[in-house]
Amino acid sequence: MKNKLEEILSVLNTNNEVNLSIFLYQTRRNKNPERYKIYKMLIDAQIKNVMINVVKSEIKNFIELIEDNDNKVLGYNPDLEQDIFMIKKSEIYFLKKIWPYLVEEEEPEILEIEHFSNKNINRAWIVSVEYIRYGKEERIFLLQKFVKSQHLTDKKIAVVYINNEYKLISDKIVEIGRNFETIILEDYIISKKLRDFEYIFEFEIFYKEKAGEFINEISNFDKIQIIDEVKEKILEKIKTNKKFAHKLYSAYRNGYYEYIDINKLKDLQKRLSLRINIKNEKIIIDDQTNLEDLLRVLNDDFEKSLLTENEYVVHKKEKLK
Repeated sequence: MKNKLEEILSVLNTNNEVNLSIFLYQTRRNKNPERYKIYKMLIDAQIKNVMINVVKSEIKNFIELIEDNDNKVLGYNPDLEQDIFMIKKSEIYFLKKIWPYLVEEEEPEILEIEHFSNKNINRAWIVSVEYIRYGKEERIFLLQKFVKSQHLTDKKIAVVYINNEYKLISDKIVEIGRNFETIILEDYIISKKLRDFEYIFEFEIFYKEKAGEFINEISNFDKIQIIDEVKEKILEKIKTNKKFAHKLYSAYRNGYYEYIDINKLKDLQKRLSLRINIKNEKIIIDDQTNLEDLLRVLNDDFEKSLLTENEYVVHKKEKLK
């Protein structure tokens, strides 16, 4: 990943044939079929040149961050605050809906000041950079979470200092910051801010869907069985409880449940009085199951210190190599 970014930075530093576009990514507040919307900002040469320098600076920052992490970029872990992480582009389900507009196979609407209305959610600025590398056209995208303060409305009074005098600024002003949290490469996305990443890509919707799929498929595992009535209750809880859905998604993604030793779980159940039903060498998820205990088991949230041999129930962890 670092080598790829270094190559891109080298191309941008030596190639004047760089095309740059800026988009605003919105989501609709209602269930409009066109839930995802891309607007293109018309920019002049001055903005383009400034943004190209910003892009080069941000790529350099990502390279330095990778170096600070022993030249490694670990995979996305929803339970871990990582300095930098990556995820396959294919895992971001809605990208395929907006991708034709980002690469301009479909013509995006031109961004007008009225499009910043509170009727929709402004999620991110997206900067597209197109260049030639090894004779092949390539693109990268940098994403920045949109914050309300970036749109100057008539609810604020702002002034600018010109010729020793402060003058009023109109409300038709928007800002783009110089820091970008996320880069989309060919097949991967790398990011340095977990919460902003999850906000931009609406991961609450994503991991609720995955948590539901996990519960629907859980009886296919040799060591787990779920009663239908309880499954329906859990599926309803996924819809209304973000934290619960997040922990189920973590269990699905990490896959620790596949390696549960039932005999060890029986011992742990006795020691910690876990409200987990075990019959015929299977975990039975029924109406007597404590869902918090179940989440701890599925996420393997039990640890023993290598230093003191103390044992803990943990909420977040990073696996040692």
